[in-house]
Amino acid sequence: ISFLTSEAADRNIDPSALLRLADAACLRGKRVGGRTVHLHKADAGDFLLDSAVPAKVLEPDDIRANDFELYSMPIRFLQEDRPCGDEILLRLRGEQAAGYSPRVLISAAERSGFVAQIEGWTLDKVLDAGAARDGKTILTVNVSAESAGNQDFRELLQKRLHGNPLLASRICLEVAEKDFLREPSAIENFFRFLIDLGCQTAIDDFAGHWPVLARLTDLRVDWIKLDSSLTQQVTRDRSKAMVLKGLTDAAHDLGIKVIAKHVETEREMALLRALGIEAAQGYFFGKPVP
Repeated sequence: ISFLTSEAADRNIDPSALLRLADAACLRGKRVGGRTVHLHKADAGDFLLDSAVPAKVLEPDDIRANDFELYSMPIRFLQEDRPCGDEILLRLRGEQAAGYSPRVLISAAERSGFVAQIEGWTLDKVLDAGAARDGKTILTVNVSAESAGNQDFRELLQKRLHGNPLLASRICLEVAEKDFLREPSAIENFFRFLIDLGCQTAIDDFAGHWPVLARLTDLRVDWIKLDSSLTQQVTRDRSKAMVLKGLTDAAHDLGIKVIAKHVETEREMALLRALGIEAAQGYFFGKPVP
């Protein structure tokens, strides 16, 4: 049995879009053997709300491993002005990529039940790249809540990193704040597993929720990556810059370093550096490249 809920339920949407999403939810339940109950949530962004036409939905048979490619986006230390590492991003290859944002890709993978397999493939490639890389820069990769709880995903990490602390130290796995808030105990368990392996850890898209910081006091999380809403307005609003300064200081008190995202101008970079933020990424430093 699969239940599908949607934040867009009260909007003028095409019923056929809802049926396609419900069908994908049922397929996901079947893949784990049936005799189970699942709750799936469809975001408003899964529909083109202005025209009541469903956005493109990836079906399970639409994508294969050789349809993917990985991009890297540079992360730089602000205080020392030197490379910190790269975030690794998953993209669809060639013509199939047209019309599918990364968010749509991951959302479809989560609905179809393939996200752990896709992220396992990504992680395997990232570990290969980390093993071939010299120096101390890190590779960061995002992990969904589903992958964090997937035994096969954990076994892949265990197999590749057991007895290889140097490679583990070059890998940073990040989980979105929304997933941490939704499943805090499960994500904390996953982070402890990563820490035991010697990996670095991060909370991605951190929007300043104090309950998250409070729970991090018992974990040795290395980084928080600030949501763009916290960084893109600091140059125009001094009060928001002061709030961000307080948030950064609180993270530092917990031994957590801070990365700012979506930095696009030199002025933004200079202000974030003045606030004591350790590192940043965004088009000012470089766009994602294959």
